[in-house]
Formats: sequence, C-alpha cells, structure tokens
Amino acid sequence: MILPVYEGENYLRFAIESVLNQTLQDFELIIVDDGSTDSTPAIAQSYGEAVRYVRQSNTGVAGALNHGLRLAKGRYISWLSHDDRFHAPKLEKQVSTLRKLNSPAACYTDIEIIDAQGTVTASHQLPEYKRSETLRHVLTGGPICSASYSLMYDRRCVEEVGTYAIDLRYTQDVD
Repeated sequence: MILPVYEGENYLRFAIESVLNQTLQDFELIIVDDGSTDSTPAIAQSYGEAVRYVRQSNTGVAGALNHGLRLAKGRYISWLSHDDRFHAPKLEKQVSTLRKLNSPAACYTDIEIIDAQGTVTASHQLPEYKRSETLRHVLTGGPICSASYSLMYDRRCVEEVGTYAIDLRYTQDVD
C-alpha cells in the first residue's frame, strides 16, 4: 500500500486507519510525505511501526508514488489518496482475485463518493469490460477512469510498462 500525501492533516487519519483495519493484514503501508508543511508528519509518525513513513521534497503525486514503488517489497501494489478510504475487505478481495490470475494484471472496484464527514453521497458500480475493451474505455474517459482510486495491480505491470510519468503532476492516474 502506498499512500502519497501532501498537506493531508484533515483526512490522513481516516485513510491510514482504513488500511490498518483491512481484513487482510499481510501488507506494508508506505506513507510518502511529499513535502507537507502542516501536521502530516506528526500524524503519520504517530502510528509507529504500523506504517513506514518517508518524506521527500515536493514532486507531485506521481513522484511520491514512484518513490513508494521503489520502496515497496510486495507483489501487489495499491495506492490510496490521503483524503480517501478503503472498505475493510478491499485488499483481501483484490489480492485473491489477482492470485487466481497469476499474471501481470490489474483489478478495480466499484466506488463511493464521500463528503468531508465521510458520508456516502454517491456510489458507482463500474462495468466489467472484456480485456480487449478496457484500454479503449480508459483512453476515452469512460466510467472505468473513476476506478483509479481503487486499483490494485501485480508488480510485474510496473516492471513491464514503467513507473508513473512525473510530468503528469496531478493526473498520474491517467498514466
């Protein structure tokens, strides 16, 4: 799990706790602080050994994700924005799905939109496209693009296509 964060003091605890409360507990949580000047460092470090906290100069989300990818040791990669959170079985279900495939693959989930209090304001069931159709839907901005917040992929995907483009400072999920 990679959690890139910049100035995340308002929601960071909710994001961290949603990862720590997963039904699957065999994971590492790497928090990459992208140069925050608020209380983000203190919040992240307050979780002690439950998280791996690293700090870097501000490079944008793509740079923070790439830093986390270099540090990550696991086979499966997922990331979470500091103002988002996961349902408790998310990691377990996605790891189970990817293990069955045993190939470079990615999977995503349906999503819920929440407000500042964490109340669900909308939910979206995302279509399951055939493998041959998926890229077309990504490139045309189809509903699957919303799933970038829930992606999990096999590390071999990164090894085959490379890391996130740092010139896409705020749209790395498109990459």
